[in-house]
Parts: sequence; structure tokens; C-alpha cells
Amino acid sequence: MATPVALRTKKKPAAKKTASARQPLTTDEKERIKLLHAAGKGRNEIAKELSRSGYTISKAIKEMGLGFDESQTVEATAARVAKMRDRRVDIAEKLLNDVELIHQRLWSPHTYYERGQDSLIPVTLPLPPLRDLRDGYSALQIALKGHTELIAGSTDATVESKRSVLANLIAGIHDVVARDKAEGRERPDMGAPVEADIPMQASSTTPQEESS
Repeated sequence: MATPVALRTKKKPAAKKTASARQPLTTDEKERIKLLHAAGKGRNEIAKELSRSGYTISKAIKEMGLGFDESQTVEATAARVAKMRDRRVDIAEKLLNDVELIHQRLWSPHTYYERGQDSLIPVTLPLPPLRDLRDGYSALQIALKGHTELIAGSTDATVESKRSVLANLIAGIHDVVARDKAEGRERPDMGAPVEADIPMQASSTTPQEESS
């Protein structure tokens, strides 16, 4: 007996892979990688430029006998962090201005309109109604809390010590990279997945202790 057409299962079409994901690097792409690497571009920048994965770029760089300077990556990260910190300070300053404007509005005369016989009649109160005051103070507290959190995360008493630690870290990476180059050590592939074998820690208890 033939299976009814309605009960026949249709195979779902396989997900299409992008051309860059399944095709090897072309000669032109490899040349562009060399040029971008010579221009000081990092792995992620080259990957974005060519619409390729970071692993593909790292593999190509390794095959070319080239490498990336990890210290440049650390310095670039530090620069981005500093830029984000400056932006947080700018936003915090705007929030503080909002706090002042909200507070000023809460203590200013409030005008609303009532329907008259022929037109709307303006009514001015010395202060906003209690409901508006409650909503206004809630908005004020939210803005003030946001300002405080942004400032606390951007400037604190340990900023200089953090800068010193970061500077020492960058200097240390420079030294390690220079030493590895001098000793001719092979650089690890930073884009390849890493599988760590974690040894099992032997138990220090005896069977008698466990049973007790």
C-alpha cells in the first residue's frame, strides 16, 4: 500500500554555509593578509576586513611564518577600556544635569488645563500635584543612581595602581615576546581551540575515613 502524500515526510534542506566558511583562502586574500599584517593590523581586524574567522586568519599567518604581537593586542584593549571609561564619565555628567533639571522642575509652578464652557482654562499651582512629585522623585533617584554607578566604575582611588599594573603587564609581554623571538621558539596558535587536560586530584581520605 502506498504511503499517502500527506503523510510523507519532506527532508529539510541543509543549512547553507557561507562561501567564506567552506572555501579556502584565495591567493588574493593571502596577499591582503600579508599587507594588512605588515600595516600592523591585528587578527580580529584582518578577519573583519576579509569576512573570515579569527581561526582562519591565525592559521594563515602561521603558515606564512608570521605572527601577531600580543603586546599590541593588550595595548589596544587598554586604549578601548580607557575610551569606554571616558564615555561613562560623559554620560554620568549628562545624568547629573538631568538630576538638576528634574529637581528644578519638582519645585517649580505647575500649570494644567481644565475644560471650560468654550475653551480650556489654564490653572497654575505653586507646586506639582503629589502624584507628579512622586513620579518625579522616582525619576530623580534613577538618574542619580545611574550617575553614581558610572562614576564609581570610572574613577576610584585605585586608578593609578591599576594603570601601574597594566603598564607592568604590557612591559612583561614585550619582554616575553622578545625573548621567544631571540631563542627561536615557535609561537602558539592563538586562534586554535584549546583542550585542557585537568588531572584528577587524588583523594587524601582512606576508605575507612569515608565509611565513618
